[in-house]
Amino acid sequence: MRQFVEWKKNPDDQTLDDVLHRELSDENAKTINFVDVLSPIVSYFIASDAKEFIASMWNITEQSNRVGIGKGEMALSLLSRGYKGSPGDVKFDQNENGIQLDIEVKGLKGGPGKDNYAHGVGKKLQDLVSDGIMLSDASIEDIQSQLYPSTLETRWSEINDYFNNTYRNKKWVRDNSGDSSGDVITNFLDGLRTIIDTKTDSDISSIIKQITLHIERLQNWAMSVSPDGKHGIAADKYMKVLGTGTAGIAHYIQSKNMLRNISFISKLPSWQHIVTSFFINIARDMEFDEELLASGLVEVRGDTIKDQAPALKQAIKNLLMTQGKEIVFQKETLYKLVAAVQVTAYCVADGFNRALFINDHLLTGRSIPTNPNNIEQTLNDIYIEFVEQNYKIDMGLDSANKGVQISFNG
Repeated sequence: MRQFVEWKKNPDDQTLDDVLHRELSDENAKTINFVDVLSPIVSYFIASDAKEFIASMWNITEQSNRVGIGKGEMALSLLSRGYKGSPGDVKFDQNENGIQLDIEVKGLKGGPGKDNYAHGVGKKLQDLVSDGIMLSDASIEDIQSQLYPSTLETRWSEINDYFNNTYRNKKWVRDNSGDSSGDVITNFLDGLRTIIDTKTDSDISSIIKQITLHIERLQNWAMSVSPDGKHGIAADKYMKVLGTGTAGIAHYIQSKNMLRNISFISKLPSWQHIVTSFFINIARDMEFDEELLASGLVEVRGDTIKDQAPALKQAIKNLLMTQGKEIVFQKETLYKLVAAVQVTAYCVADGFNRALFINDHLLTGRSIPTNPNNIEQTLNDIYIEFVEQNYKIDMGLDSANKGVQISFNG
């Protein structure tokens, strides 16, 4: 152990080979197995199972007002010539090639960012689109499917199918389906469809009042012609028509009216919904070009980087010109681009030159060279890394997270 400590302190001591430093110094992105690269050093002073010792060290963390040490950072610092860095989580002094490493370490669900710039994204995105812009019905349907258990058209289809088929084919209904103004079931469904298709700013209680007039007319007719005078509309079907929450169609009618106008974007319940709806629905409907898309995407960054923001925007635009702007309209590639924008902005703000994404369970990770002075190269490399390797992006950004959550699955 004493010899190990001396080796750690003296860069000229060649007793041990710092494989970790050499692997991290590679100028190409690569996968690192930390058990493999750390075991030779651990075996030098520990007789027991090296993997078990590394796994134990890996879980040592510290969170206080003075310092934050995440999983793996202690092990990487102590079992090599590394030490606590600033910038970055782990620092290595120059090797024989003159490379000094400032490494930002992110474990599973690690989030990039030094401040909360990303949290104000709703208003910034809304400002990119003129008032009065209307979304297509297809986009509204898509947004509702993300927000709620159902959608307006799905709920309408269920109601329409039930009353036109199941309900209409009840014998006592079939025998008495007409009235003086035509078929009572058809009149009910036509009235409901008119309410669905009418653009209005009415609140949900007003919409329910309109629907009530139609369904009560049907209910009264059903009670009058049923054999015992008691068979009206089943309670669960009644709730699909008149329920005040997401069970009832009125909720989806009001939602559609709200979603018709771009002003809805800042009212959505989560950061993920705001970003997803804006780019996949609004930007696609409005046929945004690369310039406008870049103007929106630069606002999802987690760090202010005011002076470098124009360069980041240009880097995003260039990437879209190369990769095709369609990557913004697909959820999987959009999320990876958002994560790449945040990591790049974080790199510029913090100054690290290596991003190390670790799978804490497998003790493997990916080392990606970054350059805070070359925004375009860093953005491209990180985006390609996220697309080509096995990463998962969780867009659940909230008060506890400055950035999206990135996981390298190994």
